[in-house]
Amino acid sequence: MADEPVHLGGTAARATDALNLPAAVDRATFQAVLDQLRAREKANTREGDATAAAHQRHERTGEP
Repeated sequence: MADEPVHLGGTAARATDALNLPAAVDRATFQAVLDQLRAREKANTREGDATAAAHQRHERTGEP
């Protein structure tokens, strides 16, 4: 579910689509979507850190 986009339906969503604006939502919905995004960003950062650490541990041979 973390990789699925959040679709906010309703009249407000359709009205803002014409203007290319995000739908207006209540604070709880906004916070829930924001929390999902932050969790994905943290996971991405951890993965990048693990990759960097693996590169540092890799034996250097002098060859590209």
